[in-house]
Amino acid sequence: MFNRRMHLLSVFSLGSLLLLAGCQWSPAPESSSGFRYAWLTTIPVDERVYTLTGTVAAEVKSLVRQTAPSQAQTYNAEGMSYGTYYGPQLNGKGMVRLTVAASDAELAPVGSTVILKLDDTKGILLLPGDQITLKCRAQFEAIAAVTKQQTFDQTAGTWELDYCRLASPIVGKVDMP
Repeated sequence: MFNRRMHLLSVFSLGSLLLLAGCQWSPAPESSSGFRYAWLTTIPVDERVYTLTGTVAAEVKSLVRQTAPSQAQTYNAEGMSYGTYYGPQLNGKGMVRLTVAASDAELAPVGSTVILKLDDTKGILLLPGDQITLKCRAQFEAIAAVTKQQTFDQTAGTWELDYCRLASPIVGKVDMP
């Protein structure tokens, strides 16, 4: 009985060891860019936070995302069909055009106008001419594959400033021409 337990324990230990050996991290590609790579991928990750100050150049466009399955109700009366459609939505995220006055990000040089996605719900209240400071991250956006099982190619992607939030709820005002 003791030998059988030892045998089962040995088989279990060997199986566990083989399972763990198969789950090791994939090696990250060699790079001098200073980027880290997402776990088990070769997708680069920039962990820095960038600060941009500038003037809102146009109205903020609010994004509406459906966050859960929607529902519809219909009924017929007197030969007519009536219906309503509703579903949970997430409002408040927005896209802003910013004329950059100060920046530590290569993706938003001083004097340029950049389009940024705000993850801050206060952003939908910004008006053209508001002077703001944002904190953003740079994110790699892979361009979609065109063939089945196409391998990842880092040159088939773009970098953009994303996940921007207002550094302060206080906004300055600049007279727009």
